[in-house]
Amino acid sequence: MSRSLSLFGGKNQTIVGVDISTSGVKVAEMEYGSGGFELLACGRDELPPTAMNDRQVVEPEAVGKVLSRLLRRADIKSRTAAIAVSGSPVITKTITLPNHLSERDMEEQIRLEADQYVPYPIEEVNLDFTVTGPSPHGDGNVSVLLAACRSETVDERLAAIESAGMTAQVVDIEEYALDNAIRHFVLDEQSEGVVLVCDIGGSHTMMSIFDGTKSVYRREQGFGGRQLTEDIMRHYGMPADEADNAKRSGKLPDDYATEVLPYFIDDLAQQIDRALQLFFANSNEYSSIDRIVFAGGTANVPGLPQAIEDKLGVKSELVDPLARVKVGGRVRRALARAEAPALLVAMGLGMRSSDQ
Repeated sequence: MSRSLSLFGGKNQTIVGVDISTSGVKVAEMEYGSGGFELLACGRDELPPTAMNDRQVVEPEAVGKVLSRLLRRADIKSRTAAIAVSGSPVITKTITLPNHLSERDMEEQIRLEADQYVPYPIEEVNLDFTVTGPSPHGDGNVSVLLAACRSETVDERLAAIESAGMTAQVVDIEEYALDNAIRHFVLDEQSEGVVLVCDIGGSHTMMSIFDGTKSVYRREQGFGGRQLTEDIMRHYGMPADEADNAKRSGKLPDDYATEVLPYFIDDLAQQIDRALQLFFANSNEYSSIDRIVFAGGTANVPGLPQAIEDKLGVKSELVDPLARVKVGGRVRRALARAEAPALLVAMGLGMRSSDQ
């Protein structure tokens, strides 16, 4: 029988969003009060190159060691976490069910029908669901979002945080955590126009298009900051760890800005343009966007937004999620501001501290 694990539910007064990505771990401890969300603590640290394979945890203890160090450095005492899963092991599907079913009956109905939605043996997955509202067909039924993830993927991440002394209160879907953070800390109800949020990770880039605060398109590209690291390795003959450190610190030879970085910018611009053309080709409503907002660890590459703006002719800027959240006294502000573009998913997970 498939196991049930809360992908949508489970709330706590304070919770630590733990974002385990290909290249590093990001944490954000959030609290919700009368004045909205407060960022109590945050931080980021790099993972050993062998700890992850693509986005799967290979060495849980190595990840846990980095997480433990990060929690101490950020002075985070809470050991209640929200984590996220992503990639091919995750399946989401919106289905329609009768609105008279109780939650228990709905769960039984979903389990009976799950085989047709989930391409894995049902005993090897974690399932959860949430009612999202009335069916759009006006037939009196309800729309239900079903989420499933291979148990192996969840267990790897649970093992990693448990080795750091943490307990998972919530297992979320990474793209939904990102969307929540974007709506609260990047956009607002007064946001006008069509915005592309380009979250550049180590090996993948999530491109999310919003019309106001409504998500209208999402596409993941197999392109990320690792490409720039590999370019540096090839050009300067550096080993991977030295190239990655040089990229992050900006301590590179003078010809980096003319001989290496422009090729990465060109590739990124092509990836963005390709995603936009696919969006426009499949939409009867949209033919342009108004601005691009960059997030993710690689968004901090100096001059990246302006270079993309020059190439694509679309206003581009670096995300600043701290501008719309109260920042607590334990947060080292200069460090947090430098890391902020990489913290969106962790902040979206930390928002699970609230029913909002």
